[in-house]
Amino acid sequence: MKPKLPLVALAFVALWTSGCATSAVLNSGPKQYRPTNPANLALGQRKDTQQILISYDEQSEAYRKPVRRAFWIDPQAEPSSRADKPQFVEPRHAKGLQPITLVEQPLAAGYSAVLDKADPAKFTLYFDGEKLWQYTLPTYEKPRLTLKESALLPLAIAADLTIIGGVVFVYTMASSGGSGMF
Repeated sequence: MKPKLPLVALAFVALWTSGCATSAVLNSGPKQYRPTNPANLALGQRKDTQQILISYDEQSEAYRKPVRRAFWIDPQAEPSSRADKPQFVEPRHAKGLQPITLVEQPLAAGYSAVLDKADPAKFTLYFDGEKLWQYTLPTYEKPRLTLKESALLPLAIAADLTIIGGVVFVYTMASSGGSGMF
């Protein structure tokens, strides 16, 4: 007996669109994290070690509101030209630090920082009016699968296999003319 056209069409549509749940989880792609504009940059110096804490606001499609980020740098070591993901620390470390002034022109004494007018994610650090180095706030990507996505993946695969099994069942029933059904 010939398969019924509506059942074959339904099987074709279901087979054509199967894999949606798994691909939605796997194709969520890596998430990009970047400074906000403006980045709300703040610098603070730790007196005992001369380290500088850089604090800024970060945005991503991974979360709704900007997140405050902070990381330590050594002002004597010029940073890499690549703006990779640094080793983040809690922003609360900024409490009790000697603030470093963000200025239009470098100060003659102590540390100061000048924001780049063309790119708000860049600044230049000065000490006693002398340029130490220019720094770009990090832009980086996190891995493709987060913990949440890893947890959802088995459920998505199970959903897709259920859809595919249903398509095979409908196609088999349509091909056999529905005989032997119940």
